[in-house]
Amino acid sequence: TDGLAGSATLLPDDFRNFVRFTGLPPHVAIRTVTHNAGVSVGLGDHIGLLAPGRCADMVMWDDKLRVRRIWRAGAELGNVSDFAEVVM
Repeated sequence: TDGLAGSATLLPDDFRNFVRFTGLPPHVAIRTVTHNAGVSVGLGDHIGLLAPGRCADMVMWDDKLRVRRIWRAGAELGNVSDFAEVVM
């Protein structure tokens, strides 16, 4: 059909789920939910990796894989609680 499938989950939730389901260490799993996702939508040359010439949004995670700090376009965003997550 001409339908579009999607999801209502957010990247932090997908990341935690991927780590939990696969048992991969976070530093390996992050590539799957960032770079591979960018490639899948045709943006692999622009997003998903920290490298010269790419968009550089960053997230700092804690040991429980909760978002603690966020930088968008090089500037740190304010209160992380504004980006509340459901942690299972």
